[in-house]
Amino acid sequence: MAGIGQPPITGVFAERLRERRQEYNDRFTAMRMAAPSLSGEAVLAHLAETVAPIIDAVAAAAPEKAGSVCDALYAVSLELMARDLLGPRCRIAAVNDAWQTLLGGLPHVTAEAADPFARTVTNAVHAVESHASADAAAWMTRLSEVRHLVDGLETFRKCGIVAAWQAGMAQYRDAGLDAAATLSEATVATLMQVPQPAVASLIAALRRDPWAEPQAQAARAPRCVAAVGGFRGFGGPFLTPPLAVTHGRRLVVFDAERAWELIADRFGNTLLPVPLDDYDIDVPGDRPQIDQKGHVRFGRARSHLPDLAGASSQASDGTTLAVTLPLSHFVHLVAVA
Repeated sequence: MAGIGQPPITGVFAERLRERRQEYNDRFTAMRMAAPSLSGEAVLAHLAETVAPIIDAVAAAAPEKAGSVCDALYAVSLELMARDLLGPRCRIAAVNDAWQTLLGGLPHVTAEAADPFARTVTNAVHAVESHASADAAAWMTRLSEVRHLVDGLETFRKCGIVAAWQAGMAQYRDAGLDAAATLSEATVATLMQVPQPAVASLIAALRRDPWAEPQAQAARAPRCVAAVGGFRGFGGPFLTPPLAVTHGRRLVVFDAERAWELIADRFGNTLLPVPLDDYDIDVPGDRPQIDQKGHVRFGRARSHLPDLAGASSQASDGTTLAVTLPLSHFVHLVAVA
């Protein structure tokens, strides 16, 4: 079935192709009619380089499932390649790597649920890689390290949420903490790269303080931990220097045209679009504040951050103080817990 110059398809998948050549060709023809840009050469290359090794791994782990997995991965490959979500035309090369690393590295999960597992991995990599502060390679690495502890698709999904949070997607912080509470301590220790005895205390600390670190034993002074944003003309989100406000217990930042909820912790940050409404710029008195000279106070905690003197606005959710400056397109974050 390989064309001139195409890598040969070998192993168990080659046998399945011979057995079901007409059915597979008919599937390709039907998909090609719906998506004329779908390339037969690209499909063959993807099958040889990515799918065939996955099938061999499945055949070694669960030989009775190899045939059905061949059919499932062929079908989902055609669908995703027709939409440029997989294969050589995919704008996110990490998707192809993830198939090889995760579908091939967890053959028992692939054997159990090939179609939903392939879609879960594909969707997750697109989401992680599309996030400004997230790292898809780090996400895959964390999941590869726990592959011997993953007993099925549901466990993988929970691990994927924790790993996405760890890779920089702060919007998954609450979901990641909840998922971690249901996983084994060995799994969480590997995902979060901490000693197993420290898992319970770290999870509890992270629920209280988004900036908690495993080695921190004593209370720390307020400190700058991140700068979020940037000028839209240079690839950032803000057209004009932003302002920060508190909306309930949420941090909201806005420029002249748009508004975002700001979610941040020690693993990363996220700006989620929200309606551009009228917000109260006053900071509640029971939350951290910074004065015009850059002095931060919260309870008995004090710190002097001269680079943040002359703030144009400030907002706090109780653990993080967001500070903006009149001539800056960044929102500066101060950890106060």
